[in-house]
Amino acid sequence: MFGNLTFMLPASGPPRGPPKDVPPPTPINLPRCHPQLRNNDAPGAQGQASGKPAEPLTSVLQSIVRPTEVSISHFEALGVHVVPDAAPAQLLPDPAFIPDFEAWHALSTEEVHATNESTRRRLNTGNLSPGCQTYLERKRELSIANEMAYRTIRRMPPPKGQPQPRLGNAYEFYRHLELFSSFWEDTSKPPAPKAKADQTGESNGENGTGGDEGDKAPEGEPEPVTFFRTGAGHQMPVDYRQSMITAFLKLVAYDFACNVSAPRTEPRLHITSKPSTGSPRSSYFSSGCTFIFRSPTTREAARAGILEGPVAAVSARHTTSFLPADSAGSATTPSPEMDRDSILDLAREVVAALITAQHRAREGRTETRIGENAWWCTKPRWGGGSGGPIGREVDADPTIGDKDAPPPSSSSSKGNDATSLPQRPFSRPVVGSSSSSSSSSSSSSSSSSSS
Repeated sequence: MFGNLTFMLPASGPPRGPPKDVPPPTPINLPRCHPQLRNNDAPGAQGQASGKPAEPLTSVLQSIVRPTEVSISHFEALGVHVVPDAAPAQLLPDPAFIPDFEAWHALSTEEVHATNESTRRRLNTGNLSPGCQTYLERKRELSIANEMAYRTIRRMPPPKGQPQPRLGNAYEFYRHLELFSSFWEDTSKPPAPKAKADQTGESNGENGTGGDEGDKAPEGEPEPVTFFRTGAGHQMPVDYRQSMITAFLKLVAYDFACNVSAPRTEPRLHITSKPSTGSPRSSYFSSGCTFIFRSPTTREAARAGILEGPVAAVSARHTTSFLPADSAGSATTPSPEMDRDSILDLAREVVAALITAQHRAREGRTETRIGENAWWCTKPRWGGGSGGPIGREVDADPTIGDKDAPPPSSSSSKGNDATSLPQRPFSRPVVGSSSSSSSSSSSSSSSSSSS
């Protein structure tokens, strides 16, 4: 009956500003650790100069017990040489495989359909790579304004006079990016002019002329922002960053018959020293990287769960406490003022690269499982005694007098009628009960005949 009174309620407009209890934003500082390999820093060069035998690389790596013990000397032992700001031509072995993106951007819609097949290249699997049409489609999907994409994710109507954007294959990417907007500022928009707004407010307060002209927004002013940050960047859950990177890589990997999937087991870099004295020492370094695998070309291999690769590895680190550039010191020479988080970040990147190389080195070899034919896999545990797994050792033992045991079957009680009849507890059989019953029956019959 009160459904017609909704017109009396004030309409809730868009929020005018962020909440008051929003924590300050997390500063964005990127890691800066670029070790350079010189001739005298080559692996084993210092040992040859001093006349001492060089320490094995496995011993150098196995000496690391805590992550904070990683230093520049470990990168020098591995021969790590970082080239910052490398161009795509330096990353690919053949620069001829890099497309001419500038020419693709200048194509019209008709020219894209006409030249799409000529821009596709033959891959080593026999399939064709995506052409300029697929590239321009992904570029158009990723060029959608963040706020318009967030409206689609939240199922909000678009502003008046604007169509609803179609996210297409980038829907999952924008869905995870929308979770980022609660912890990080939107860098696609200019910063808010706080100083100018404060000056305007003071002038309006002094003059007292903030009437109709102050209420009217200028014609060129953009629409008010309706999405605000409610947390700090360092408070964001770890899964948000990994999910967004995975969704972004899938936009490119699917067109090349590849898939981004989390590993079934934790990726580990296994290191085994040479058995010089006693048994060899084995250790490992774990990593949270995600691999990009190539899907098999045959249906039988796909059903068997076979994957080719890894083609690449993606390592998403979650550290946000890097020092600014002016206080990090030199990034190429070791110094006590260098940011320790930058060194650990580079170490995690190197571990992900070594794990990828270790997986690729298995091609053409017989799989050797860790612990195969070892004593803990072949000999009985706990001295060979009887018993089941830990915590269930008594499951196989027979239980006597179990109240939950099923009753005995009727076949076992057919031959014994005495046991089948219910017995009165604490009762003894009465001697002569059968004779007394027969005499009483005979006396009753004689009395009836005499009468």
